[in-house]
Order: sequence, then structure tokens, then C-alpha cells
Amino acid sequence: MKVSDCKINDEFVSCDVEDNIYKISEMMKQNKRFNHALVLEGKSPTGIISVRDIVERVVAEQKNPTKVPAKEVMTSPVVTIKSSEDLKEVAKMMTTRNFLSLPVVNDSNELLGVISIYDIIKKVKQS
Repeated sequence: MKVSDCKINDEFVSCDVEDNIYKISEMMKQNKRFNHALVLEGKSPTGIISVRDIVERVVAEQKNPTKVPAKEVMTSPVVTIKSSEDLKEVAKMMTTRNFLSLPVVNDSNELLGVISIYDIIKKVKQS
């Protein structure tokens, strides 16, 4: 079974490398399902920002979130998977590295969407 056999979500929070942390936090607040934002350069994921990143790298450092761009806070490079990858191998990697979701990209490294560990569990249960 491949990643492409599973539901790839096209709903996620994304931002540009120059967007400030305040704007990104507002987007994450409006989309309560997401505890991270994908940082894109064009259509390709270049980094990821989690709530923890914001707390540790902005709030705890007493930085002004309106003055801090995503590129200063993001974790990069972001781990991505291709839709052609084996679903069981992806699930193993996600559980080993404690990832709840991963960006799915095509062969040109353009973002297709996000897959969650819960989507994988649902798919495995169905088969």
C-alpha cells in the first residue's frame, strides 16, 4: 500500500518565509486542528513551525512576534514524503520520530498535502 492510497489532506496552515510569527500564530489560532505551519518557498515546503518553536524561539526569548519572520523560527529542512512511498514504512518512521503528520510532495518537491498518522491508521483498519 502506498501513501497515495491514503487520504492526503489539502487543508493545512502554510506561510511564506518572510511572514511574521504574529500572522502565523493568528492563522494557527483560526485553524485549531493544526499545531504547526508549513513554510513554503513557492510551492515547495522549506520548513515547519510548531507551537513549541514559537514558545521556545519567540515567547521565551521575549522577541516581538510582529518583527520575527518565519525563516528565523522554522525547523529546516522539513521532513517530507512522496506519495509513491510505502505506507507501512512511512508509519514506522512517523512513530519512531514521533511525527503526527508529514507533508506529502511530488517528484518536483511541490506540496500535495499533509498525511496524518490517524489517516494511516484509518486506512490500515479498512484493509
